[in-house]
Amino acid sequence: MCENTDSNKNPNNDDESYLPAGPLFKMFTLLIELLVLIQRVILSILKAVFEALISPRPKDIRGQTVLVTGSGNGLGKLLAIDLAKLGAHVVLVDLDEEANEATKSEIKEAKEMGQHVYAYQCDLSKRADLHKVIGQIRKEVSKIDILVNCAGMANGRILKDCSEHAIDRVFEVNVKSQILLTKAFLSGMIDRQRGHIVNVASISGFIGVSGLTDYCATKFASVGFSEALQRELRLTKAHGVHVTAVCPALLGAGMFGQCSPRFPAAVELECAVQQIIDGVLTNRTVVFIPKYMKLAPPLKELLPVRAFNAILDFIGVTSFVKESNRH
Repeated sequence: MCENTDSNKNPNNDDESYLPAGPLFKMFTLLIELLVLIQRVILSILKAVFEALISPRPKDIRGQTVLVTGSGNGLGKLLAIDLAKLGAHVVLVDLDEEANEATKSEIKEAKEMGQHVYAYQCDLSKRADLHKVIGQIRKEVSKIDILVNCAGMANGRILKDCSEHAIDRVFEVNVKSQILLTKAFLSGMIDRQRGHIVNVASISGFIGVSGLTDYCATKFASVGFSEALQRELRLTKAHGVHVTAVCPALLGAGMFGQCSPRFPAAVELECAVQQIIDGVLTNRTVVFIPKYMKLAPPLKELLPVRAFNAILDFIGVTSFVKESNRH
């Protein structure tokens, strides 16, 4: 007896012709996704061009609390002072207690600044010290709205001359302290849907330099950490929390103040501070200092390795650490 196959067909069977996810449907879906992708890319480019021509309105940080590591000297000190001038309360963290207290006094004595200022001594290379100061800040200050991971160190020696202990210290200060401090205060920022993580990396986070192998490794890590964190926050819809990676070239003072490559000229700290603060107030994801250094990473990828090495040799980047060690 013949069965009526038309009447007995199961609409829920696995025959691909009955599935909405058949080849034609998949092709149509892919086409839609490609069109959406093109639209997103074009709109992002147009937005970037617009922001390059017309600077976005800077945000107001009056009354917010900023934590700055490495605040006793150099870039960290100037950042802390200028952020206080903008009306922020400031939390200072540095290994040099005397220098850190001097920064605190300078901020408190300024007539135009009536903000709260807290100072903590901490060796960021020691995990116990780091967790202790995090606990103190949570208890005495409570919330942190802007975290500026500025503390850093370098051995300034070729790898074979670096001790294991020295390498560990560089990684603890330059990378692990950034990650752990961020982890400590990030949840509060997400809950409030307001916050900013500022990681001071370096152009050495894109271009490796001889004599700074461990330092460059940490700066590559800092850039990668910042980029990954940005994507985590976007996917978790923490739209009020921003991340900025700061990538300066040679600064005129600090760890590499005695270094003297032919090009580019060293950037004065005051100029670097202004560019960093401008980037933070406008929520930029990466701040290159000087601005034209943003061309260095794509140039490195486009040129053959030997050609890029020739450029580094010409500007003196491959030898300036060695020169600085002679002083």
